[in-house]
Amino acid sequence: MTRRFGFNGATTGSVDLLTDLRVAEETGYAALEIRDAKLEQYLEGGGSLQLLRRMFADAGVQALSLNALERATPAVGAEQTAATRAVEFAGP
Repeated sequence: MTRRFGFNGATTGSVDLLTDLRVAEETGYAALEIRDAKLEQYLEGGGSLQLLRRMFADAGVQALSLNALERATPAVGAEQTAATRAVEFAGP
């Protein structure tokens, strides 16, 4: 059985999602555990899910999970919209 290791976006603190992706790629990680706040920041800055998917594929890094522990209660209103957009990233 081959083990694959994922990089946790919390490791880099407050740097952005694209930096996390670059670090994961450059250090040989097979996957990245995305922090939801970093994904939302990327999208609010004009990034798109389509482009992000392409960047992950080009880097050879899989999006392992969406880590949202900062907001462990059910989302409502604007937070629910943000959560829905984050889930769309993991879509088919």
